[in-house]
Amino acid sequence: MALVPKRATWSILLTLLGCLSSVCCEEEAFLLDDPVDFCGVPGTANVRACRFIIGELEDQNPTLDFDFVCSRKEDCKNGGLEGQVVDWYPSGCNGPKIKNKLCGCCVFIPMPEDVAPGIPTNLEELSATSSSVTLAWEDGSRGVPVETYTVRCFDNEPEDCTSMDFFSEVAGIGRGIEEATVPELAPNSAYNCFVLAVNPVEPNGVCSTALVVSTPPLPDFRLRIALSVDSCTAFEQTAVIESFCAAFIDEAGFPTNTACLAEESSCAEVLDGRRKLLDEQFEATIVLGGNFDGEDNEEIEAKANSVSSNETRLSNVKSGAVGLLDDNGLGDLADLLEQTNITGGSSSAEDAEPECSTSDDCQDLATRPVCTAEFCVGCGPIRRPAAEGSCPGETFCRLDGSCTPEQCESNTDCGAASPICVDDSCTACSPQETPAVQGNCPAGEFCRQGGRCSTSQCDTNDDCTGTEPICSNGSCTACSPQEAPAVQGNC
Repeated sequence: MALVPKRATWSILLTLLGCLSSVCCEEEAFLLDDPVDFCGVPGTANVRACRFIIGELEDQNPTLDFDFVCSRKEDCKNGGLEGQVVDWYPSGCNGPKIKNKLCGCCVFIPMPEDVAPGIPTNLEELSATSSSVTLAWEDGSRGVPVETYTVRCFDNEPEDCTSMDFFSEVAGIGRGIEEATVPELAPNSAYNCFVLAVNPVEPNGVCSTALVVSTPPLPDFRLRIALSVDSCTAFEQTAVIESFCAAFIDEAGFPTNTACLAEESSCAEVLDGRRKLLDEQFEATIVLGGNFDGEDNEEIEAKANSVSSNETRLSNVKSGAVGLLDDNGLGDLADLLEQTNITGGSSSAEDAEPECSTSDDCQDLATRPVCTAEFCVGCGPIRRPAAEGSCPGETFCRLDGSCTPEQCESNTDCGAASPICVDDSCTACSPQETPAVQGNCPAGEFCRQGGRCSTSQCDTNDDCTGTEPICSNGSCTACSPQEAPAVQGNC
C-alpha cells in the first residue's frame, strides 16, 4: 500500500491518481492519513459530506487517529486493508478523474482492541407496557469492537449512568443486537434510560445520552360475577353487597384496593327460558372494579370462577360476608343473607375507563362519593350506627353508601349501643334506671344500663329493685309467694 504524506502536493496526488484511469488502482490503494489531504483530493465528489463524516467520527471517538483510504469497494468488503474497516463511502473518490464507479473510500482505525467503544446513538423508545419498555439504538463505534451492550433505567437522575443504583437493567446484550426490552418497571412511572457500550477498555461501559420514558398505568377492568340465588331480598341492600364483595375479594385473592361497584350490582328474576339452566329463580350480579395487579381478563375470570363455581369456596364467601355484617352492627341484614341460598354462577371481565383520580372527582355522585381503584364507589364500611369510614372529615357513611353530615334520621339508623337518634346523632337511651323503664326507647323496649334499648327489662335479679326485685322471663316482678309469716319463696 503506497502512503501519501501529510500536506502532499497536488502534483504528487494527481500522479498517484493517474493509475485509477480504468481500474481504480487494482495494484494498490492509497492511504491518506490526514483528513485535510483526503477531503482535498482533486475529484472528491462531495467535500461537505466527507467533512461531515470526519467530524462525526472525531466527535464520537475524540482520542482516535483516523486513516482514510481511497480503494476498491472489494477491499473494504473483504477486509483487505490493515486495521478495522469502519465504513464504505462511494462518493469519496468518485470524481471526474476516476471513471470506475467502484472507487470510494474506506475509513479504518488501527489497533481497535486498544480503544474504548464509541457512544451509542439515536436511543429511542419503540413501545412501553405498564411493566416494561422496549428501546432501540445505533452503534456509535464505527468499527471499534463492542463486546456487549447494557441498557439501564433509573427512577432518578443519576450523576453517572454507570452507577449501580439503577431500577432495572438488561446486561450482556451481544454485539450487533441494537434493541432490548427492560422488564420489572413500575406502572405509571418515569425513568431515565441509557445504553452502555462495553469492551475491555471500558468494562463499565460508555454511556449514551439519557432518554426519558414513561410506563402507562395498569389497565382497569370491570368484573361481573353472576350468582344463582333463591331470593333478591338480601342483595337489594347496599351493605350486603359491599360485605359480599369484601369477602369475595379476600377469598379470590384479588388486590385489597379492588372496588365494589355496589350501584352497578343488581338482582332480578331469571327469565323462564334460562331458569331451567340455574338452580334458583333469581340471579344476583356483583360487580368489582380495578386493575387486578395487571392480570388480563382471562386470568381475572379464571380466579373469580374458581370461587363462584366451587361450593365450598362460595360458602366461605357467604360466611365471611355474614360475619362482616354482624361485626358492623347489621345483624338483621346478616340474618337475611344467612337465609339466602346461593348455588354458584359465572364471571366475565371487560375493559373499563378510569372514572376518577381522587374523591374530589366523585363529589357530584351522592351514593358514589369515594374514589377507589379509579372508580367512584359508595363509602365504606357501612355500619350501624354510621361511622366516618372512607367519607371526608365530619361526615358519616350511611346505609346507602352516601356521605352525609347527619349520622341518622331515625332510630333505625342507630345500633344497639347508641339506639336513639337525637339531633341527627345516635345516642344512648335515657333515663337509665333500675328497674329499667321505657324512657325514649321504642314502644315495648326498655332503656337498659349502658344506654341500649332491649325488649327485656332484666337479665338477672340485679337488674331489679324495690317492690319488683325478681327477674322472671325478662321482666321485674314482685317476689312470691307473699305469705304471713313471710317465707323465702323466690327471693
